[in-house]
Amino acid sequence: MKDHVINYSNDVFFKYLLRDVSDDDSLFLLRMFIERTLGIVCKDISVLNPELIPDKINDKNLIIDILVKTDDDRLIDIEMQTSSFSHILSNRLQLYGARMLSSQAKKGELYHHLNPVYQIIFLNDTNKSTHQLIDVYTSKNQTGIEERYNLITRVYVNMSYINHLIKERKELNDIETATYIFKNGIRCDKISVDEKVMMIMKKKHDKFSEDEALSWIAFERQCGEWQHEGEKREAFEDGLIQGHTLGIEEGTVKTLIETLSLYVQTRFNVDIQKDIQLLSSEKLEKLKENIYTFNTIEEIKKFIGNL
Repeated sequence: MKDHVINYSNDVFFKYLLRDVSDDDSLFLLRMFIERTLGIVCKDISVLNPELIPDKINDKNLIIDILVKTDDDRLIDIEMQTSSFSHILSNRLQLYGARMLSSQAKKGELYHHLNPVYQIIFLNDTNKSTHQLIDVYTSKNQTGIEERYNLITRVYVNMSYINHLIKERKELNDIETATYIFKNGIRCDKISVDEKVMMIMKKKHDKFSEDEALSWIAFERQCGEWQHEGEKREAFEDGLIQGHTLGIEEGTVKTLIETLSLYVQTRFNVDIQKDIQLLSSEKLEKLKENIYTFNTIEEIKKFIGNL
């Protein structure tokens, strides 16, 4: 299988890239991701789930992650998420972090034995409210002071933001280079990048692509992601088609209201007709142009509120 078929952000390749701590290149990247996002310097690390191909590899909901344990017993989960950052995904990630913490509790033991857990999630998306490549979340109070003995730290690496970042930079550091390659592949002719990171990732990708079995599994996973995104787009298009068959003159305000309401009802099971019925045709058109980009009903309502 040709190497350009498999995206660098493919989750199977991502696991292959980092899973083997006996490989100097994998260990270098793994340490780099941890140190650059969490500020943790690890003397020794191990991967608790190095198995590359689980039994249910074709399950589109399967999590292919890297679970790391440090020399001081911290747990760090690292995963690649190429889907949009939806409400459901956010809940799932927070639940997984809580499970990592609760799994340490054993009957009869004191709670002070719990070790901190960390999540590093590479997102093929941008958090529109932060505009940061590396976005760190911990438990804080209303004045921004972190809770004492905070046990869960979650880091989002917003990969889409790298394309905004390169407009302001002449060169990229190591983690920025890796993020750029995850997002865009080896196409670094317009900006200077960390050569070591680029060479490691290209070498690992070339070797991965030579394995026909792994490449095929990765390609199937990739096709599943394309299908999922396509289904979302079809839901929007179906809403438009159904709206046009309502017998109302196409292009009228009423048509737009019915069409947009039908799409939102189909995708989110929420009726927004009351929220948009007083909008002008210009505002409705603006909502129509942007509605496919939203991943939650909250995002839609916020957009409506700002029109």
